[in-house]
Amino acid sequence: MSAMQEKANTTPDVPAGRQGPFTLVPVLPSTNNRYNQPVSIAANNKVALPKVQLIPPWTRVVSFSPPIPLIGWECHVHPEGDKYYRHARLRTVTPVSPLNLVAGRILEQAATALIEALGSAQGDNTIEIYLNIPEDGKNAVQYCYIDHTNRQVFWARATSTVELGLESFESDGFLKSALTGEYWNHVENFPCHQIFWADAEDELKGILGHGAIDDLTSPGSTCPWSAKECAEYTSIIEKFKTCDHNEHVPYRVVSIARLWAMIARVRHINQYGLTSPRLDRLQGLFEYYQSQKKASFKIALGEIFCLGMSRSTFTRLTALWNGRVVYQRHWHRFFEEMHGNWIKMGVLSLVIWTIDTILLATGHQSATTMASASMSGASVLISLILHQAHSRERLATAPDISAYIMQVEDYFHGLRPLSITFTLPHALTAYSALLLQSSLLMIAIKNLTSLSDILSVASIWFLPALLALLFFASFGGRSLTSM
Repeated sequence: MSAMQEKANTTPDVPAGRQGPFTLVPVLPSTNNRYNQPVSIAANNKVALPKVQLIPPWTRVVSFSPPIPLIGWECHVHPEGDKYYRHARLRTVTPVSPLNLVAGRILEQAATALIEALGSAQGDNTIEIYLNIPEDGKNAVQYCYIDHTNRQVFWARATSTVELGLESFESDGFLKSALTGEYWNHVENFPCHQIFWADAEDELKGILGHGAIDDLTSPGSTCPWSAKECAEYTSIIEKFKTCDHNEHVPYRVVSIARLWAMIARVRHINQYGLTSPRLDRLQGLFEYYQSQKKASFKIALGEIFCLGMSRSTFTRLTALWNGRVVYQRHWHRFFEEMHGNWIKMGVLSLVIWTIDTILLATGHQSATTMASASMSGASVLISLILHQAHSRERLATAPDISAYIMQVEDYFHGLRPLSITFTLPHALTAYSALLLQSSLLMIAIKNLTSLSDILSVASIWFLPALLALLFFASFGGRSLTSM
């Protein structure tokens, strides 16, 4: 019998008669939408709140919360500024204010029922209960148990992964991996009453140290942070030791919990501790690269039009999207480089377009000049579109990037079409520059009548470029173009 099945058999369901006029709904700690709550700004507050202009004598306000009429409840202010409430005897935390007596009574009834369901066998003091009453109501009370000893989340009855919003799991280890991040998410949301764990901090420093070394020594490190970031986090954690007093513990706890939550999510994605884990970001890269190399006349034509420049972009995109896992810092670095290239191509194309316009306005009309102006104008427009469509604001987080790549990824050819799109401004700029060169040559020989003069001017025009290409090829350029 697995550990999961054993727990299910030793923990009874919540008795229906004990639940009161509400339904207990199992949820994950990550469903806490504390970051999506409306912000009250005094100048723009549309809710009519009673205002007081007279401060009574001897008034010294010692708490952000007025006294709670229900006995046992205490208010905590999160380091980020929002409040949550805790009932120590019922081992319950909630974002719902028990100042509302109806809500407070419901919370107490739900907590009592859940403690009774927990039983004495698992009722140690390291287990607490998270409760929430959703705004849509419907007599529902959301809950989950938090096991601080094993750093896990669990529920009082058999619970569907679909109901929770989890992916199906293949083993107890996979479930543990998925729920460890949820545990640390809970600690991050409710840090003020938590006892600090020195072992978790020490292990975190070890993970950061290993991550820094891994990032410095391996191009495919699975660490979510760079070596510099790991060193900065370690330094900050060390500085917390100088302020190890009770009033500073919440800041220390919430910081440690946030880093642990990020590590737990990355470990789950990479199957840490499970069968066939991903040890390297580039693991399986060759197979993924080859799977996108299906024959296609349309794709081949696009790559030829881009002068082969799209192939290097395709290789980089494939490495970034390998395993369909997004490492945010690598993608941001890639898009920053693309932004710089698009800006350069846009500016250069604008210069070419300006020269073409001057030539056309001064009576030097020719097909090559008009074609150059058209291509340079298209390059400017496409560069602007690509720069705006891939801004940091639109692709700020890993889910944003993942959703975008899945949307634009081709079913048969993967990221090859996207690489052609990204490289199009470079090709258009190159073509418009070549056409401008042709236009200038035509202007230079326009008034020449002697064939020898024409050949002389043409040779002077092309000879330096040919010599430069020969030097490039003779000193290793040929091998570079074949890569």
